[in-house]
Amino acid sequence: MTSATGVQTVVADFETQASSNAVDLQTIAHELRQPLSAIESIAYYLNLALPRDSRPARKQARRLQHLVEQSNWILTSALQLADHALRVGLDRLHRQPDRASALFGVVALRQ
Repeated sequence: MTSATGVQTVVADFETQASSNAVDLQTIAHELRQPLSAIESIAYYLNLALPRDSRPARKQARRLQHLVEQSNWILTSALQLADHALRVGLDRLHRQPDRASALFGVVALRQ
């Protein structure tokens, strides 16, 4: 039988790890957004600087801007999904202590 303290420890460890993972994911998203922003700015100014008759080049600049927008959308969606998964996981652990007990049993067996 597991103790309440053991279950609380497992839940606390889960919260700590999940929080650390969320920070890591936010850092990665930030690091990816920085060059994407620069690429988007370059494509915007390139589109402004190109002569009107350079349609293929202008089309590629607009395509590049669109791809940057898509990438930003993907990063935002990934962060939202991770945040939702974290909240659902924590909610389940807090509402269903038997799951935390089972987790604690697995952790105890590994030690």
